[in-house]
Amino acid sequence: MTQSFYIRSPWFTAPVSDVLERAGWQRVGRGTPDCVRAKFATAESGIAPCCPPRGRRRSSSSCVDRSDFLPATAYLVDGKYRRSNVLSQDSRGARIRNRFQPASLAGLTDKAAMYTSFAGSRGLGRSALPGQHLLPPPHQVGQLRRALRSHLAQSPYLILKPTAGYGSKGIIVLNRSVPTQVEDAVAHIQSIPHYTKWVVQEYLWDPALFRGRKFHMRMYVLLHRTLNATVVYLYRTGWIYAARTPYGRAQDAMRHLDDRSRHITNISAGGQGFPFPDAIPDAAQARTMWARIAAAVRGLLCPALASGAVVPQCPRDMAQQGATCFDVLGLDLMFTRQYQPRLLEINAGVGFNLVDYDTAFERKWNAKFGQDVVRVGVLGERVSDWVRLCSMPLR
Repeated sequence: MTQSFYIRSPWFTAPVSDVLERAGWQRVGRGTPDCVRAKFATAESGIAPCCPPRGRRRSSSSCVDRSDFLPATAYLVDGKYRRSNVLSQDSRGARIRNRFQPASLAGLTDKAAMYTSFAGSRGLGRSALPGQHLLPPPHQVGQLRRALRSHLAQSPYLILKPTAGYGSKGIIVLNRSVPTQVEDAVAHIQSIPHYTKWVVQEYLWDPALFRGRKFHMRMYVLLHRTLNATVVYLYRTGWIYAARTPYGRAQDAMRHLDDRSRHITNISAGGQGFPFPDAIPDAAQARTMWARIAAAVRGLLCPALASGAVVPQCPRDMAQQGATCFDVLGLDLMFTRQYQPRLLEINAGVGFNLVDYDTAFERKWNAKFGQDVVRVGVLGERVSDWVRLCSMPLR
């Protein structure tokens, strides 16, 4: 099996290069990502001169100057030049991308489609899904009002968010006791016209707290498409994102729903990040939390893959080469007061250095994570921190 790999992240280049070169991969080229990508698509063997890094004179029309591009490093194995996956860096941090065809994962990463994909969930996976409803389009104002009234009649508190939003953008909490809540929600939706699909989700108003603050967790799942199966792994470590100010008593917190520093846990909204499980003082509790997350993920993702509700597909050029591919997904979860997990959403193209890019701990974590991803997803090795949850034969 032959694959190539290229990297354009300062957080990963050195540690990942070490892993690949120890496995016999040869570093063969350096240039802008667009040029390297073009070479992957056309070269059969060897490597032609590539575009110079940004800031130098270009000799090829395939060079595209983008301010966020960093030089890419290309690798060659078994004498053939093939395209595989990308570790990249952009304004939102280091991230792994360009693996599966995005449409093949929409059943997981689209907030509206996720519930349909998980219709066959089992065990703790079934209880891990909070109630969620897709709203009518913003231009259907009458239907939108009726839907909001109906959902608020069933749940006193709902969280309203766009299906394609990220970083807490567009999120507000709805309170049934506010007389103008429906009209306020409609006005909010129409004030952000570039979001065309919205959902309401049951709001976890009495959550478990971390150091007295509301929190959610980001855990990582690796989907590895081999030649005959899709394998699901869960990483042993992740991140805790806690709101900026203490939550207080639940009843008091719900009287201050407009206080985003108390209710919104995203880093982009001022939240703070802490490593999991290191930041949990009770080691037994941390093990219980991880085990319940693993049970929930196994009960959700594995049935969805087994039923064909989600069928990850490698890019066509990779499939034609007989190459494997992989994807890293970021799962956002919260816990009830009894420490039962609730899945909020699944993110593709995840970033994993969103806490503080300059901390020594995070640089060390990022380096190890990048190495572990490549060891499993590219080299097919066994890594103790990637725990295998299930393997589903290709349909």
